[in-house]
Amino acid sequence: MQKFDIAIIGGGASGLMCANCLSHSFSVAIVDANPLGKKLLATGNGRCNFTNVNISVDKYNTSMVKKYIEVFDNKNTINFFEKIGIPSFSDEEGRVYPLSESAKDIQSALIRNINAVHIPQNATKITRKNDFEINLSNGEKIWAKKVIMACGNKGLRELLSYFNLPIEREETMLCGFKVQSFDKNLFGLRENAVVRVKPLDFEERGQIQFRKDGISGIVIFNLSAKLDNRIKYPFEIVCELLPDISEKQLTTLLKDRCARCENLYVKDCLLGILKLEMAKYILKASKVINLERKLSQLTDKEIDEIVKNIKNLKLLCKEKYDDGQVLSGGIKLENLRDLESKIKGLYFCGETTNVYGVCGGYNLQWAWSSGYFLANKLNKDSEVKKAGL
Repeated sequence: MQKFDIAIIGGGASGLMCANCLSHSFSVAIVDANPLGKKLLATGNGRCNFTNVNISVDKYNTSMVKKYIEVFDNKNTINFFEKIGIPSFSDEEGRVYPLSESAKDIQSALIRNINAVHIPQNATKITRKNDFEINLSNGEKIWAKKVIMACGNKGLRELLSYFNLPIEREETMLCGFKVQSFDKNLFGLRENAVVRVKPLDFEERGQIQFRKDGISGIVIFNLSAKLDNRIKYPFEIVCELLPDISEKQLTTLLKDRCARCENLYVKDCLLGILKLEMAKYILKASKVINLERKLSQLTDKEIDEIVKNIKNLKLLCKEKYDDGQVLSGGIKLENLRDLESKIKGLYFCGETTNVYGVCGGYNLQWAWSSGYFLANKLNKDSEVKKAGL
């Protein structure tokens, strides 16, 4: 019979942080069918943007993260990784990466520093009599005095059905959107823009990536994190292309081009200003006809409409993509006390706590903060118990 002090369900970021801080004082099992830290390899496009120098509570969906991040913040995170052999640097937007820009190095350092048993199976059900009994996907079982849920939210309700906990439904976050009446010719383009959604008072500048039937990119992911009950599908977003040029400057540029470029045609009016496929899309949206006219024949009204569509490109989002970077759901922080549920000895950290932030290292910071906070609490509780206090 395999019995442990602590079973960590999930070997992702928060689970590995827990294991790093607990496995030298307790017997620890990490239950995960995947290689430990596998999801880390995809973060930051393989570079692992593991925190941000600008961490703040308002970047998350709940202010209750404050208590936990104050215990282990971005500076603590940078120092922690420095101690386990990962020097780092930050870019102009505050995103922090390992100096090697390799997520593999983060994964390896975390694994190298633990003293735990990896059980390469999925947990299928958790029950409790005296200790927790954990059913595994191969039909075997293990037992633990305490259980830490660090596995994300997919299937969490079924896994913990024995305990009847208030678990929120799963929902994809930090994702792109499918767009109504989308022009497939835009597929593959990347455009810098200011994105606005009026009902949310959302405004953020970033790069939009055009997919086969919709849009994604960090600015769009951050928009998805801000959605609430004020927004119903389909909803409109407004994209300001060429954000460094004012409408007046752009109008002057086009009128000057019409006057000076005698050999160009209307179809060439945005040549060198926008990428070819985007230029075609803008002319179509502006209802400019007879593109084979000489550019000098482009009217002021048509120029105004072109500028309007460049600076206020409207896209109607009809649904989310289901391949988001984060899955919301799990158990809310308000239903936990220092990350412990109403079931004594059953804890939650990372994605299982229904916490998510915007892109840029904020979600990994929550994984590190919640994992460290929980491990620190269990270590302190153990010291108090040993002292007989």
